[in-house]
Amino acid sequence: MGVRAWLTWVVLAIAVLAGCGEDDEPEPNRGAASSGYENPPFTARVEITKDGYRPRDVRILVGGRVTFVNVDASEIHTAQTADLPDGPSDDNEFDTHSLTWEEPYTVTFHKPGKIVYYNSLEHGMKGTVEAVPKR
Repeated sequence: MGVRAWLTWVVLAIAVLAGCGEDDEPEPNRGAASSGYENPPFTARVEITKDGYRPRDVRILVGGRVTFVNVDASEIHTAQTADLPDGPSDDNEFDTHSLTWEEPYTVTFHKPGKIVYYNSLEHGMKGTVEAVPKR
């Protein structure tokens, strides 16, 4: 390829690249939803460690599930709300009971709201789950 042909290709490439993005369509979920809000996931995993819950605070969609897993091989752990129902409930209260190493326990959150949970065996270990409606 000659120098002239090569320069022509370079000029065309620069012109094409310079024009990219100027007249592009806006990305999906922009405009009215540009408040930065995105729907949270439908499922989440919370690992219980000797140092606490990881992540400590999660957001999910209403009807979504959080799976608690004890990843501390040396101790049993729990995750529970303060007010436990007498029977099956859709008020977002739960008790994982004592979880051994790598034992999972899944909770479904049926109502919107923020609920605090804690480890009944470890003082000071707390977390939150916030269930939000889909936007």
